[in-house]
Amino acid sequence: MEAKWQEMLNEKTLVLLKPDAVKRGLIGQILQRFEQAGLKIVAGKMVAATKDQIEGHFPKSEEWVRGMGSKTIETYCEYCLDPIDIFGTDDPYLIGLRIKEWNCAYLSIGPVFIFVLQGIHAIDSVRKMIGNTLPYKALPGTIRGDFSINAPDLANVVGSACKNIIHASGNAEEAAQEINNWFSSSEILIWERIDEYLHFVQGEFTSTKKEEKEMKSPLQQKFEALKTTDPRDAAEYAYVLAMINKRNGSTDEAIRYGREAITLFDQFPMETLEQCAARNVTIENIAIPDIIHQEVVRDRLKPLVL
Repeated sequence: MEAKWQEMLNEKTLVLLKPDAVKRGLIGQILQRFEQAGLKIVAGKMVAATKDQIEGHFPKSEEWVRGMGSKTIETYCEYCLDPIDIFGTDDPYLIGLRIKEWNCAYLSIGPVFIFVLQGIHAIDSVRKMIGNTLPYKALPGTIRGDFSINAPDLANVVGSACKNIIHASGNAEEAAQEINNWFSSSEILIWERIDEYLHFVQGEFTSTKKEEKEMKSPLQQKFEALKTTDPRDAAEYAYVLAMINKRNGSTDEAIRYGREAITLFDQFPMETLEQCAARNVTIENIAIPDIIHQEVVRDRLKPLVL
């Protein structure tokens, strides 16, 4: 049961505040809406997006490009406009390529603010909160409905993407791809909101003490996640967990994590200085050795009699 609700709570989605949102000073108001809804920010940064980052953000499939073109044609039909007048063609694929080009240019006109939200049904909840992709169709109360009235037909006339201030991942596959495009695994933090357990997990028949005891700490969750995605980084977290448990007098746990650290480090070549250098200076106020090597780790953890 715990594994199931942990999985549900760990759903992540990427949100990108576009240059018009940043330049209009809307970052704080938008972040507040997500936090008030119970979503947790686990990564975030302001970026002057590079060409590679922007290219990596958008899907590359012909189906996606053609879909954008088809949506544009539908909007033009709705307002009795001829796409040939603007694009010189009514081919959805060619129109989609032009729209993609405009969207890439749109993300390069100023800084963007990118963040990762985590929480139950994070992907669907965020999409609901931001509203329709076309701002003039977004309902009042949604982010686009409250902060933008731009429309694609007008934007296309002046040779621009529709400035709709915000983007959010559409599904789990898209979220994974976009998060990987903008963030490294070490930038995704694991931490607990003070209301998280009460808000989501504690039910009328939940034994609070029992469940709290069974809940993994953020550090343990980070270690478990990195074991499959980045074993080299996981080795450092195992070392930190060993040192913390040693300091707290939890000898069995300290030995367990110490052995995990050594086993993980043994999987990697340790032949050059770069290979041995620690990725983090400190984690949870635990100083990581400047040079990480199996023998260095064993020496540090020698009192555990591994």
